[in-house]
Amino acid sequence: MTRFYLILFLIIMCTINAQKMADSFTHFTDLDGLPSNETGSIIQDHLGYIWIGTINGLSRYDGYEFFNYSAVKNDSNFLQLPIISSLFEDSNSDLWIGSVGGISKYDRDSETFKLFNVNKNENDIDREYMATGIIEASNGDIIFGLAGFGYTDLYQGLYILEKGSDVIKPAIADQTNSIVDIFSYDNDRFYIAGFDGFAEYDHSNKSLKWLPHGKYENGNDITITALLPDDDTHIWLGTYNKGIINYNIVDSSYTTYPIISQDVNRDFFVISDLIKTQSGELLIATNLGLYQFDPKTKETISAEVNPLDPSAMHSIDLNCLLEDYSGSIWITSKNAGISKYDANRSNFHGYSYNPNKPNSIQAGWVSALFEQSKDEIWFQSTSGMISIFNKNSGEVRNANIQVQANINAFFRD
Repeated sequence: MTRFYLILFLIIMCTINAQKMADSFTHFTDLDGLPSNETGSIIQDHLGYIWIGTINGLSRYDGYEFFNYSAVKNDSNFLQLPIISSLFEDSNSDLWIGSVGGISKYDRDSETFKLFNVNKNENDIDREYMATGIIEASNGDIIFGLAGFGYTDLYQGLYILEKGSDVIKPAIADQTNSIVDIFSYDNDRFYIAGFDGFAEYDHSNKSLKWLPHGKYENGNDITITALLPDDDTHIWLGTYNKGIINYNIVDSSYTTYPIISQDVNRDFFVISDLIKTQSGELLIATNLGLYQFDPKTKETISAEVNPLDPSAMHSIDLNCLLEDYSGSIWITSKNAGISKYDANRSNFHGYSYNPNKPNSIQAGWVSALFEQSKDEIWFQSTSGMISIFNKNSGEVRNANIQVQANINAFFRD
């Protein structure tokens, strides 16, 4: 019997007795341009674009509108597999798209997609598989997990696509079962999470070491559904029906936090994603809603769900989390598009020209704006000067560039 098949068909509604998160949500659905309200993986690339994987193709959000990439079979210029399960940007700024049936690479220069099929790697050709947890090794090899569609068991879940090769192959010979998440932690060593627990994968010698609560560990049957290295000594593990677990790397000890009360009426409780915010709290996406956990106080609060309230969460059935450069939290869902949470959206700070401060923003109408990195925002004003705002220091410096013509093209990707 598979352990995850019902995740895709959740119909449970419940009342959770917990303090509520502040209602500061905005929402985007197919009415706003998304290709589907069933959204999954989400990342922000080096240019600041938000990429969203859906069951009906890929979408890119630039802060104003969605640009969608629909699937077109047998045409390498287009995305060929529509149901997207994972996203990753590599060191060359190429985008990797894990889907049901394969993994694709989007080349920004040529604006084309290349498909690498995964179905031929399993004996049961009638099954569908989805690529999960994509990551890059130091030599450019792409490492990814594989799980049966609907999160079902399979023999081998860890695969690699060597740089320059078109052939996907298993990373190791031993059985790993379905893999759902991968994290880099030291050179070419990675943490792997999946149905058999979690392990360390060393890409340099293609070896896998199962950690406590991993494969065959004292007969424990703990499925790891998400993982998040916290520092050099601790890892947070999201689980199926066990809440979150804090694992101490030094002494292999565990502390479990159930997140929701055991008396809550539920058939299963699945943590699909974990992130640590800039303020230090854990945000937890689950099939029963969004939770915030404070590692210091051990307090858990939840987000109120009310589809009729524009500023509340519109779904409990959540997939992935992303904190963007500005500190906003993006949440993908299985039935309500994506939501953006901004706890401080009512706080605005203005920057204006001050002739007595040479490093204030320059006079004139700001005609171009570009987030150069997570630390800097560049402005162009009609004075012909470039102002660079450092978000860490809160200071503005002006580039010594006199622009004779409009340089809006400078800010295009």
